[in-house]
Amino acid sequence: MKLKKLQIEEEKKAAAAANKEKSPHAKESYDMNEFDDLAEKYAKLNWRIISKPGGATVKPDEFYELYRLHMQAASGDNTTERPMWAEKGGLDFEGRAKWDAWTAVKATTADKAKLLFVKGYYEFPAKALYTDTR
Repeated sequence: MKLKKLQIEEEKKAAAAANKEKSPHAKESYDMNEFDDLAEKYAKLNWRIISKPGGATVKPDEFYELYRLHMQAASGDNTTERPMWAEKGGLDFEGRAKWDAWTAVKATTADKAKLLFVKGYYEFPAKALYTDTR
């Protein structure tokens, strides 16, 4: 019975991966030398905003994937304390999302992080932005 459940879960994951929206900006190969130019651009893109309880907002997961790779390439492993409270009270959803994302790539080399960042920049789906201005 467990084997059948595992097979069904694997099929669902494969179907979800096949249905993943491809970016029109995807390339055949990527060059980590583009990192510096793209690192300046990604934070300024018109990211969609997701509302959280208490009026807090966060950006889509694709932003945090780029953020973590950018921070890992630029600063190395995250050694800061996980944020808890926002300046205006309530949980710091944005700070916690950034911290969690950056910590997830601990021990990744700077060169690998740069290459993954460039790849991620070109391949994230356009639906993460209000208007795709890459």
